[in-house]
Amino acid sequence: MSERTNAGYELLPGVKLRGLPDLGYLMVFTPEQPRIQWFNTKAWLILELCRHRPASELTEAYAEAVAETTGRQEAEHELQEGLRDLLAHQVIRPVVNPGTLAR
Repeated sequence: MSERTNAGYELLPGVKLRGLPDLGYLMVFTPEQPRIQWFNTKAWLILELCRHRPASELTEAYAEAVAETTGRQEAEHELQEGLRDLLAHQVIRPVVNPGTLAR
């Protein structure tokens, strides 16, 4: 995705989320492949960050959020792996539509 646009990610239609903070998991129902999936707190954080900001701000936001426990290079790697996982499990999709991303 180009960082010159307001590119980002959005939930796929019909995806339902239920956070279980006491257990440290996010439960996700995906209608494309009807099933319930479980994601850890890192994936949960990545999902929340990518729902509220353009892709160009994700690395900085994630690195800042995990700075106390994770170095910058590791944070970048975790973010890319997390995005790939959320995309592969059909939870999010890329979107390029300036002006529509919620802030």
